[in-house]
Amino acid sequence: MPVFLDNGAPSAEAAHRLRALEVFASDYARTAVYSRVLAERELLVDWPLRLQIGDEGVEIEGLCVLAHPLARGEALQALVAEHGFPFAELVTLHDLSLFNMQRLVDRHRRTRPERAGAAASGARDA
Repeated sequence: MPVFLDNGAPSAEAAHRLRALEVFASDYARTAVYSRVLAERELLVDWPLRLQIGDEGVEIEGLCVLAHPLARGEALQALVAEHGFPFAELVTLHDLSLFNMQRLVDRHRRTRPERAGAAASGARDA
């Protein structure tokens, strides 16, 4: 895929990435502040990510997630009061993202025996 079209305009893919970069850049300072105050109040916990992609294992260190909702208590309420709706939105979207990730893991675990059985069946048929 070309980055630029013949007329010099960015391709649709390049324009999409540029818009994503603009959003990232515009939210960077606010995200840094939110991360700092969450860490100061010990509301972040380490979350090493380990993925298996095909035969290759991938590990990503240095990631954090918000502490479990029951451990957040009044500290999080105070931060929402201090930083307002954008902070509450961040927390909500973070929780939804983890919920969706858990659903993907659960679905993978449910279908893993089926895939193993299908692979074994295919190997027997070959």
